[in-house]
Amino acid sequence: MTHRGKAMALIGAQWGSEGKGVIAHLLADHFDAAVRVGGPNAGHSFYEDRVLYVARSVPCVWTNPDAGLFIGAGATINPHLLEAELEETDTDIMVDPVAVIITEEMEHAELSTIREKIGSTAEGVGEARVARMRRNGGAIMAGDYKGWSDRVKIGDVSEALDEIMEEGGLVFLEGTQGSGLSLLHGTHYPWATSTDTNSSGLASEVGIAPSDVGHVQLVARTFPIRVAGNSGPMGKELDWSYFVDRGLAPAPERTTVTKKVRRISEWYWPVVEKAVRMNKPCGLWLTFGDYLDPEVRGATDISGSRPVNDFIDMVVGQLGVPVLGVGTGPVKDAGGVTVDFATARVSTHCSHGVAW
Repeated sequence: MTHRGKAMALIGAQWGSEGKGVIAHLLADHFDAAVRVGGPNAGHSFYEDRVLYVARSVPCVWTNPDAGLFIGAGATINPHLLEAELEETDTDIMVDPVAVIITEEMEHAELSTIREKIGSTAEGVGEARVARMRRNGGAIMAGDYKGWSDRVKIGDVSEALDEIMEEGGLVFLEGTQGSGLSLLHGTHYPWATSTDTNSSGLASEVGIAPSDVGHVQLVARTFPIRVAGNSGPMGKELDWSYFVDRGLAPAPERTTVTKKVRRISEWYWPVVEKAVRMNKPCGLWLTFGDYLDPEVRGATDISGSRPVNDFIDMVVGQLGVPVLGVGTGPVKDAGGVTVDFATARVSTHCSHGVAW
């Protein structure tokens, strides 16, 4: 008898842009399937063969040719963006028929209502979710959309994932945005997204049982960010000159979707502590270790860096959660750009749940 497989959820521990795309790509080969919900307001970026990819619809596990790709029922989809990503990745995907389509009218509506009020990316995601909840015929569902190419297969994603796990397969749940942006459990309402971004909400939107989530991993930046504009409170906010003048960052960061300069702050305990409480992770990935110590940029061994190791010890001591790896940032050379993770101190296996 085949032992039933499990799912692993990857959740942002702050307000998004923690580096989930890089971690998803790093772990891609461990999984038989990957599913994403959320919407195109969240861009996950990573490097593959020294080329930068930004995925706003397709799971970053697409680099594993043996993994099935899915978009769950809770997703909001810009079909033109999805088709463009499928062309770039040369892959197929199954989309749940009750995922909702974002129209141009929905994007325009958000531009005039919430972009400036709460720092929204105004991609039409919230409008699409509201249209679905109204149930008055104003929403277009993925199963009714007529413009799909032959790379998009419409099917019951919940059932398909259940069958994969029943046969012993491992499923990757790629969370979007961050725990602190949850509509229900975020740190500062109304500066939130339009759904729950924690592992329980992710399992619900994907359509799997909570007991099928074998374990959860969190991703956190050493210096968290929020999107530009009036996007809500954070910790002690810093000017980008703090990083640029010290050689910690080459230039101010810009958001993946809107390309505006991000807001950045010191490490903020309340948002990470709540993410740990809400998600009960078996481990935490830290990104932007090079913002603590530029000497580790691109390194795969961080054992000699006191700033980084002191930070790890502080995080583990306060949260009681092991650090799984530390991102050391992009490395530019004659061949292009790569991203390395230092993992010498840690294990990628959890202390409980199913090891993968």
